[in-house]
Amino acid sequence: MKVPQKVVGAFAGFGAGALIAAIAFDLIPQGEGLEYGQLALWLLVGGGVFIVSDALVESKFGEGGGSGRSGSSWAPWWTGSPSR
Repeated sequence: MKVPQKVVGAFAGFGAGALIAAIAFDLIPQGEGLEYGQLALWLLVGGGVFIVSDALVESKFGEGGGSGRSGSSWAPWWTGSPSR
């Protein structure tokens, strides 16, 4: 059975969002001892590490062969057309 890429992308996006939410609900209460500025700083650092790691994994293992976004477009998935 062949599943359309949009369906796979939608499920992957939902799964990633659910995972991030679960991690946030688990870890943010542990930061109660921190000031709001420190908590915000560490959240930004974590987001930055995630973005850089994602870019590295995509550039090394993506379908595009090191060309960046693995042939995907920057257009939202619901538009159905690439932005390039």
